[in-house]
Amino acid sequence: MRKGKDKGNNDMSTNGWMTTFSDLCTLLLTFFVLLFSMSSMDDQRLKIAFQNFGGSSGILSFREYREISRPMEILIDGIHQSLGEKVVSHDDEGLQRADMDTRDLETLGKHLIIQPLSDGLNLVFGNNLLFLPGSTEIKEDIRPVLKKIARFILISGYQVYIDGHTDDVPVNKEAYPSNEELSLARSLSVRDYLLQLEDLAHESIALTGYGDLKPAASNDLLEGKARNRRVEIILKNQRYF
Repeated sequence: MRKGKDKGNNDMSTNGWMTTFSDLCTLLLTFFVLLFSMSSMDDQRLKIAFQNFGGSSGILSFREYREISRPMEILIDGIHQSLGEKVVSHDDEGLQRADMDTRDLETLGKHLIIQPLSDGLNLVFGNNLLFLPGSTEIKEDIRPVLKKIARFILISGYQVYIDGHTDDVPVNKEAYPSNEELSLARSLSVRDYLLQLEDLAHESIALTGYGDLKPAASNDLLEGKARNRRVEIILKNQRYF
């Protein structure tokens, strides 16, 4: 019986180790493919992906970042929800039409104009919407919108240009001797508030104070002057500075 039993053991397969070895090779191949795919990903998008998973405590908190591939649309939807009828979506040519009702120009000083760009977005804040009269203090009711913009800048990596503009009426204030200085002070106020909201890099935001050098409408009419008093937050996905 022992002899028969030993004979049976000699017939057993000794190739079982190959199953484990093939599993190991498959895992190694998967690992290196993953390394290669991660090395070819855009660094910013990879950072966004890890931030979304790392900062989420559950399904509800993750919904805020659920669509990494289109954060611009999420930003625009959020702005519309916050401001409602105060948002005007237009391209620049539509706003420059000669047959536009002058009353529309007058109300634009209290609105946010969204202008799509080929490589980003231009948000034009009317002076009466963004600031208290005659000051650089940001209004309370517009701050939630700026918070959405700051969050978008953080998760998207877009570069930001904040351009301040005024009408052609000379400034009669000791604090701001010229229109350029007033427009730059308002741009700086917006920049500083965005930096307070999120951990943004200073070098990702550029400031400009144009004063009355780049009017959006004619300064011959009060309605045009109202539209020229504005701050533009320009978001671009290209590197210029």
